[in-house]
Amino acid sequence: MGSLKNGRRFDLSLTLILSLIIGVMLLVWPIATSFSVIKIVGFLLLISGIVSLVSYLASPVGVLRVAGGVIIIVIGIVFIAMPGAVIWLISALIGILLLIHGYRDFKIAQTLQEQRVLAMAVAIVTIVLAVLLIVNAFAVWSIGLRLVGIALIIDALGDLFLGVKSKGFNPSEPIDVEYREK
Repeated sequence: MGSLKNGRRFDLSLTLILSLIIGVMLLVWPIATSFSVIKIVGFLLLISGIVSLVSYLASPVGVLRVAGGVIIIVIGIVFIAMPGAVIWLISALIGILLLIHGYRDFKIAQTLQEQRVLAMAVAIVTIVLAVLLIVNAFAVWSIGLRLVGIALIIDALGDLFLGVKSKGFNPSEPIDVEYREK
C-alpha cells in the first residue's frame, strides 16, 4: 500500500512540476513556446513520414502509404520551417469558423422577439473577435496562451495546496459515512 501511495505522490509531484514549468513558459514566452512545440511536432511528423516511406520500401504493399508518407513529410517540413505560418493558419481557420457562426447567430438574433438585443450583441462580439483572430493572429494567440499559462499555474498551486492539506487522502478508497434519518 505504501508503494501505491508513493506512486500517487510522485504522479502528483510530476504533474505539479510540469504544470508549473509549462504554465510559466506560456505566461512569459507564449509565442516562442508555441514555436518550439510546433517545431517538435514537425520533427515527429517528419520522422513518421520517413518511417512510412521506409516501411513501404521494405515491403511494397499499399501505394497510399507512400502518398501518406510524402504528405506527412511535407507537413512536417512546413511545421519546422514556418511555425509562424502554422499559428496564423490555425488562427485564421478558427477565425473563419467564428465569423461564420457570428454571422449565423446575427441572422438568428434578428428573428427573435425576446432577448434580441442581447443575442445581437453576442453575435457582434463573436464577429469582432473572429476578425481580430484573422487579422492579428499572433496577439490573440499570445493572449490565449498566456491565459492557458495562468490556468496551469493556478492548477499547480491548487494541487500543491491540496496535496499539503489532504495528507493521507486516497481518492480510490470509499468514504465511510453513517446515514441518519431526520
